[in-house]
Amino acid sequence: RVSYGLSDAAAHVAAVPDTLATKHGGSGSSSSSVDHSDVAAVRAQLTESNGFLRAPAGSWHMFPVAAQVATGGAPVGDANWVAEVLGRDPPALTLRGHKFENQPSSCNGHRHLASTCEVLKDQMQRHNDEVKVRASWLCGQFRDLAEKVRYPPSVMECSWQATPIIPGRGQRPQLVPEDLCGPLPQRPFRLLNNSSDLPAPQPPRFGEHVLRPEQLRSLSWMLAQEGHDGYGNSEPFVVDWRRFWSPVGQEGDKDEQIVEGARVRLNNFPTGSIWDARGRHLTANMLPLKEGICVSRNDGDATVRFENKLVQCEVKDLEWVDTGEMDIGCRVHLIPGLSRPAYGWGGVTPSCVGILLSKEKDHAVVRFPTHPSWKGLGAELQRVDAGSLADGSGPLVLDIRIRAAYPTLGGILADKVGYGKTATMIALIDSTLEHPVPPVPEMDRGNFIPSKATLVIVPSNLFEQWLTEIAKFVCKDEANNLRKSGFSPKSWPWKVFAMSMVTPLTRVTAAELAEADVVLCSYRLLFSPIYQDRRKEIIRGMKCNGNDPREKWTCLSELVTRTREFMSGTGTSMVSGRKGLKTVDTWQELQFPVLEMFHWRRVVFDEFHELESFESLQQNSLQHIRASYRWGLTGTPPVDCCAGVIFMASLFRIDLPGQLVLEGSSSASTPIRAASAGSYPDLRPWEVDRLLAEVAGRFLDHFVRQNTAELPEIRLEEHVEVVQHTAAERALYLGQAHDAPELDSEDAFTNEANVQALERLLKLCSHFQAAGENVKSAKEECNRIGEQKERRVVKAENQIHRCALVIAILDRKYREALGPNASDDWNQE
Repeated sequence: RVSYGLSDAAAHVAAVPDTLATKHGGSGSSSSSVDHSDVAAVRAQLTESNGFLRAPAGSWHMFPVAAQVATGGAPVGDANWVAEVLGRDPPALTLRGHKFENQPSSCNGHRHLASTCEVLKDQMQRHNDEVKVRASWLCGQFRDLAEKVRYPPSVMECSWQATPIIPGRGQRPQLVPEDLCGPLPQRPFRLLNNSSDLPAPQPPRFGEHVLRPEQLRSLSWMLAQEGHDGYGNSEPFVVDWRRFWSPVGQEGDKDEQIVEGARVRLNNFPTGSIWDARGRHLTANMLPLKEGICVSRNDGDATVRFENKLVQCEVKDLEWVDTGEMDIGCRVHLIPGLSRPAYGWGGVTPSCVGILLSKEKDHAVVRFPTHPSWKGLGAELQRVDAGSLADGSGPLVLDIRIRAAYPTLGGILADKVGYGKTATMIALIDSTLEHPVPPVPEMDRGNFIPSKATLVIVPSNLFEQWLTEIAKFVCKDEANNLRKSGFSPKSWPWKVFAMSMVTPLTRVTAAELAEADVVLCSYRLLFSPIYQDRRKEIIRGMKCNGNDPREKWTCLSELVTRTREFMSGTGTSMVSGRKGLKTVDTWQELQFPVLEMFHWRRVVFDEFHELESFESLQQNSLQHIRASYRWGLTGTPPVDCCAGVIFMASLFRIDLPGQLVLEGSSSASTPIRAASAGSYPDLRPWEVDRLLAEVAGRFLDHFVRQNTAELPEIRLEEHVEVVQHTAAERALYLGQAHDAPELDSEDAFTNEANVQALERLLKLCSHFQAAGENVKSAKEECNRIGEQKERRVVKAENQIHRCALVIAILDRKYREALGPNASDDWNQE
């Protein structure tokens, strides 16, 4: 098993008390659900401390719901927030352009960086080992961090920490939280298998056709993933969303600090070449010291003096040595409150961060982004990591975290093609058919029609295969009695409703669908114009003419609202049937319902890796479908990049990054409300994010298994069989031998025609027909080839006749043109 890190991210958040975490099953938490005595106590403490929270520096601290309410606002992730998230359709995702051949090996953590500590000067105070943060400001930052979430979790836990920056001599100050920067996990991600799981019993209706041992182990894991009794309980999946403030802001490229005069050292494992002044190759062990002074730099190469030895090496193999002092190469900015530099601003602002290039007596030269060689007084400069807060205390890195728990049940069976994923999924359905249907979560209760069915959505080319497999395993091979549309025969132990096209759905009621055991449909059905028009018709409450361009009619959140109003029984009726000529008052009577209106027992996306290529509205529909258990079947899961895992998690309604930015946008500050056609969130920046990569690895460990078939070793034996041809077969073989080259000749395999001729000869050893139309005997094949060759002879004779006529015409015209001077050798002339 592979561990991807995050020391405490896998904590079981569901057990957090209400005073510490926001819990919601749909209605969310509000100030009324919090203990008022706790709120009063926190409010009194905040009043006493002028609105600041107090805590020791260097460790995580909870930001309880009581404190959030005490600030005068609503708790993070309250009912209004849940309604807002559910009220917008999440954007579709694409993996185009997200596959990296040369992936970076480390992360700088800047994906989660908010801004510099300039923002914090009025919001934080530090006294010795204690830190105070303004509670109202902190609550606003948590709300902003949660604003971009696409799927609401069941539990949200807010916490914060402030870490002092104490640079030591020879050590670089830690300006980014340690768990957000550093080496990245290797990709493609590795997948676990079920080899260590105990096998489950054979499903109750599997008779003659049973599962293999490795399939039974997969079935055992699938039962555990759904939390069924006797197979363990599947814990919620925990995701961290982070943001931090650093006194440096964007740290920039460390290579910028390798400048002339800077103190540098070689990396522990240099990968580039090292040469001395004479051009001789050196190793790091041959240098007298590991640290030296950079003498010069030319793009990617640098010349360094190690004691008395001058060497040339690559800049990427060097590190700037931080002594904690104002040394050449350190990052600096103008001191706060400077009215005017001695030599003028020169395009530099107080917020600019630059590299100290040289210092001499009282003067210094700095390379700023707006001035490559700015000159000023040394007293006007300050190291960026030596900035202070408003109270004059030392610098801090503030880090906030929302820990979200998703109680998603299900998983992804990623066995290789042909290893029996369909049969294993049928076994899961059969094993749990008599189990009670899980209650609809509070978040979705009243918004969807409850159904005990498993909804299986498959590509069109696999539709009949699923029906055949169901008949084979649980219906005693009643394939002859198979119905490719509508309900299954009454003799079947399962009540299956199949529809490869929309017609059967137009004749069924919502009550009948809710009572089915399996509903089988193709992806194509969900995206057919008739189905889309019916969904718009339900949302609008009237017959759809297909000409209304308003986006509201395609918004699935509007469908939820319409379904809730209809199910509440408040007198709202709904158009029923394909023709829309009548209305009904109860959902049980509704004819031609759409599948997005139901809350299914289970939903299965077969070959779901193909869904990435679907358009925005199609992906939205699949993400929107609600079910107690969610499953994906694929032989090729997209695990070569983080973007692929984000896509898979989205189909499970789990938001790994917590924020997405549309392609072309420069910042993550604006949440995605809805993706327009042809626009997709840009997932590429997450490829170099350590936190996301580690969470992606945990997602795969939690939800994905890939197994191989345990087949006995196939022994290979060689037998020589003498073939006795009939006269007709011999004639066919000799005829092909005449056309084929000699096997030992030099040109036997020089061109494709010879190779194909030898291939046909080999086939004729064991069968009388190498190619062509099907015939019943060698004699018929001889007749067919004879007729074919006769046609070729006739064709050749006709060609010769045409050529002779052309020659005769040319001869006549030649003699007419030259008269008596014509020669009998005209063809030579």
